[in-house]
Amino acid sequence: MSFFIFLYEMSFGAIDDGYHHLLKGDYEIGVLSVLVGALSIIAFTLIICLIGYAIYEVIDTSGGKVRTRGTVVGTRYAAAHTTPILVGKTTTLIYHPSRWYAELRVKGGCEELQISSELFTHLRPGDQMDVMVARGRLSKRQRIISLAAA
Repeated sequence: MSFFIFLYEMSFGAIDDGYHHLLKGDYEIGVLSVLVGALSIIAFTLIICLIGYAIYEVIDTSGGKVRTRGTVVGTRYAAAHTTPILVGKTTTLIYHPSRWYAELRVKGGCEELQISSELFTHLRPGDQMDVMVARGRLSKRQRIISLAAA
């Protein structure tokens, strides 16, 4: 209960104090208090929303995993490359290795999955593969987790 009192005093109490300072003519402290109160309300609202979203994701992703068949729709190769980023005043290159992807259709939905280079050379559109699919408990969305062991 004391936590909620702290939240109230930090946000609405600061706004109330700022309002009284503004009425007295002390504009610097009044405006600062109102800003601190408004920012704390925004921060607490964002924290509550993030906690709610995290709880939703935990519940949604705890659904079962199912082994099913997927159809290869297409394949894609992403060549190795570097990306420059600015760190302080120096430019640093980040290396991204080569990656191979297969786009799979599972029960109406398509999703891209990273695969090995050996598997990439053997796959053709229309091939069937066993995949592990996770279904969301709340959202009912499906995600391909991995290729199923043969």
